[in-house]
Parts: sequence; structure tokens; C-alpha cells
Amino acid sequence: GVFFLARVSTSSAGSSGVIGAHTLFGSIFGLSAGEARLAAAIALASTLLVAAIGRPLLFSSIAPEVAAARGVPTRVLGIGFVSLLGAVAAEATQAVGALLLLGLLAAPAAAAHRLARSPFAGIALAAALALVAMWGGVTLSYAIPSLPPSTAIVAVAVALYYGSGVLAGGVAGRGAGVGRRAVAGRGAEAGRGAEAERGAEAERGAGRPHR
Repeated sequence: GVFFLARVSTSSAGSSGVIGAHTLFGSIFGLSAGEARLAAAIALASTLLVAAIGRPLLFSSIAPEVAAARGVPTRVLGIGFVSLLGAVAAEATQAVGALLLLGLLAAPAAAAHRLARSPFAGIALAAALALVAMWGGVTLSYAIPSLPPSTAIVAVAVALYYGSGVLAGGVAGRGAGVGRRAVAGRGAEAGRGAEAERGAEAERGAGRPHR
């Protein structure tokens, strides 16, 4: 990939390295109206395709042998999902560049994995966090002209990831505290019950006539 990028950048069609820089670093403000419409169409088609293949893809990802035995086309689903990911990555490269692409793809999904309790809720949350990262980064770059939009977008995505860690840790801590209090309450209740039983046994023993 680096070889062909260098070849294009140094050739006459590379516009003196502009294409290479655009591919590596991206610029959402540099998209034309036609490119923006194409990106929106690919995003809509990708969303619909993920919604269509979501359940069998989840099944084949969790238990591929069982899914294949049930007649799920696991190989076709895998190839289709990789192709879909490639199309999304190619479009996202125009906005954030190839160098920062992994941050935009991985950070919202990782944050949603920490917070969501079901796979489909995780998908929806990851999409929402990615939108927050895009619009937050664009707004931040507009407010700070010296900050490149691609860097701002990925910075917001990484901040969301670390924020999800803090939030998930707080929820887990509260859950552990509630669990400890519940266990302690059950232990105290059992202790009171045992003490009452011993008291009743002592009263019955005192009430028996001595022979």
C-alpha cells in the first residue's frame, strides 16, 4: 500500500503529493458535494446491510460450527462483512485519513463494548458514539482553526473511549458495593435468625420438667 501510494504521489497524476497527503491525513472539509453524497449513500447502504445480516452474522461469529450445521452461510457472511468493512474504511479515509482510521473504527466500538449489555444495543451505541466523535471533532476543529479536523475527530473518539472506561468502572463499583451490602444484609439476617432459634431452644429447654 505504501509503495503504490508513493508511486501515485510522485507521478504526474498525484498532483505533487496532494493525493498522498489527502489519503494519509484526510480532510472532511475538502470533500466535494458529490463525494459527500456518495459517502452518505454508502453509509446508508452499509447500515441497511448490517441490519439485514446482523442476526446470522452474530450467530456465525459466536458459534460458527453450530451456525454452519444449521445451514447459515458462514463463509459468505464473512466475506460480505469484510467487503462491507472495506467500503466503510475507504469512505472514512477521506474524512480522517488512513493513519487515524483505526481510531475512528475501533474507539466507538470499544466504548460501546464496555457499556452495552447486548450485541445489538452495542451496535447502536457504537454508531451513536461515532456520530458524536465526527460532529464533536468537526465543531472542535472549527473552533480551533489550527487543529486539523481528522486529529480532532479521533481525539474526541479516544476521549469517549476513556470516558466509557471511567463510567463502566463506576457502574461496576456501585454494583459490587450493592452486592456486598446485600450479602452483608443476608448474613446479618441469618445471624439474627440463628440467635432467635437458639433463644427459643433455650426457652423450651427451661420449660421442660426435671426428672
